[in-house]
Amino acid sequence: MEDLKQALSGELDGLVLVNVIDFWDKYFESKRMKAQRDGLTKKFAELSAEPRFK
Repeated sequence: MEDLKQALSGELDGLVLVNVIDFWDKYFESKRMKAQRDGLTKKFAELSAEPRFK
């Protein structure tokens, strides 16, 4: 198991950000992202109401 941890650590070195302050707000709560998310959920609700998707 320790070998696996070391191998993964080497693979992910420099690719994973840890303890990024306000990460969620910065990348998922911007006006653009909120508009896209709201549009996707609205479209999903519309499509899921169609009989062919039930």
